[in-house]
Amino acid sequence: MAAEFKGSGGNASVACVKVDYSYDLKSEKAEHIAIRQGADSDQGFAEDLAARIQPGDLVIRDLGYFCLNFFAYLVSIDAYFLSRLSFNVNVYQTADADEPVKLIQYINRFGDGGKTMEFNMFLGQKQRIPIRLIVYRLPADVYRKRQKAAIKAAKRKGRGISLSYLKFLNYTFFITNVSATLWSMEVVGIVYRLRWQVEVHFKEAKQHLSFLKEQSNHYAAYIASIHLTTIRFCLLVIAKQTQGFGSIAQTRQTLCSNSTDISFAGKLWQVFRALICGALDGLKAISGIF
Repeated sequence: MAAEFKGSGGNASVACVKVDYSYDLKSEKAEHIAIRQGADSDQGFAEDLAARIQPGDLVIRDLGYFCLNFFAYLVSIDAYFLSRLSFNVNVYQTADADEPVKLIQYINRFGDGGKTMEFNMFLGQKQRIPIRLIVYRLPADVYRKRQKAAIKAAKRKGRGISLSYLKFLNYTFFITNVSATLWSMEVVGIVYRLRWQVEVHFKEAKQHLSFLKEQSNHYAAYIASIHLTTIRFCLLVIAKQTQGFGSIAQTRQTLCSNSTDISFAGKLWQVFRALICGALDGLKAISGIF
């Protein structure tokens, strides 16, 4: 499969597939899905979303999709972003400052020593994007775990690790252009957790929706598996929305409890076929919840 899905090489697999997935939190719908080879950088297609963003939209990103040019574009069209701060990205006190802020020193000098702090900064050496920098100080036990994990990862890759980065791990840094009148600094971390809905998709896909479980090594089979898994997840979302379940997991468990002689994936296929045919009576008979 390496010819179609090239991996990163080194200690990683020679063949790897990446699924680029965007999720609309308000409608609970898959907004976009793209299949790419593992060697492709996440940041390389971080700007793909730009064509689909409207003024007033909010984009929540993890560090893998951190892209300064994309953030600058969002500001230019009056859209919003929320992301964690990448360690190697500079922030500045003013739009025309010559030197970047040394974050840990700055926090120690100007922070109030609390668990949550906020500073107005400018992001990026070239872009100088006006942002709110929200800093969450982590509990001591979480900080130690972060340090150990970072040191272990560096040794595995044969790399060194700087003292400044180890100190950086004592905090979680968020950046956003959403006004403080809309979100207090305490709310920012809560909103960021909504990004977990993307992880829910992949957790369900891998554990319950037969993601890449087809007994074939053919390219077409893998492509079909990824799309079928997304269809199955969308069916769960439809059932959750129409029946008022509290979560995707609860929806799946209810469907499973109504199934005695066929697999969950097979049951979802019957639901999908019934949707295509518009057979509402068939849906009721199959799922027991519609």
